[in-house]
Amino acid sequence: MNWPPENDPPQAQRRLCGWDHLLGALMGGLYVAALLSSSANLAMSRDESFYVYAAERYGSWFEILLEDPGRALERSTIDSRWDYNHEHPALMKSLFAWSALAQKHWKVFPQESMAFRFPGMLSAGLLLCLIYIFGARVRGRVVGLFAVAAFASMPRIFYHSELDCFDVPIVLMLTW
Repeated sequence: MNWPPENDPPQAQRRLCGWDHLLGALMGGLYVAALLSSSANLAMSRDESFYVYAAERYGSWFEILLEDPGRALERSTIDSRWDYNHEHPALMKSLFAWSALAQKHWKVFPQESMAFRFPGMLSAGLLLCLIYIFGARVRGRVVGLFAVAAFASMPRIFYHSELDCFDVPIVLMLTW
């Protein structure tokens, strides 16, 4: 068997246009909307409580940074806010903190738990967009659409996309 198949369009014909990126973003946005609507009644898992606590501590450091930058940059302040749960990625915990601060100051989510979970949900939406773009570039738009549908419909992926955790964000970073 010859590989790749001869009837496969050449790579130059698989150039994507702006509509492809818009379609990827639309699918990601719809997935985030589905995650938001389904997470309203989801109780916090045991692991999430650790990340919420860490995000609250990070958030307090960001508030200190805005109010008194000199104090925020003191070793004792940094250590007291950033030492908890240091073995997990600080970027995502910072995003959890910023989302929680937005909730605290502007009430952007109907529930506080959604604020902590929202960065992970956004990661899932971005991941679907990347999956579509990658699939469409490599094997065509139909393959990109199938890849998104197959990935998004996996129950474990959907569940972990709703949580305040690192699973889906790490997959996004590895895919990026």
